[in-house]
Amino acid sequence: MSSPAEKQQDPIFDSREARLAWERARIAEAEADIAAGRIIPDEDLDGWLADLVAGKPVRIP
Repeated sequence: MSSPAEKQQDPIFDSREARLAWERARIAEAEADIAAGRIIPDEDLDGWLADLVAGKPVRIP
């Protein structure tokens, strides 16, 4: 999983195949994160979003 501090840029691809390979890698990364339990429960996310919208200081998960 990428570090939250890392700024990710939108990649530019030379071909459709390169884009699809990149997408497959991101999906595999997400599936590995989910399998390892690196997720944010819905109720936690709801509270975080409510605080963000209310202008309260929030930490980046």
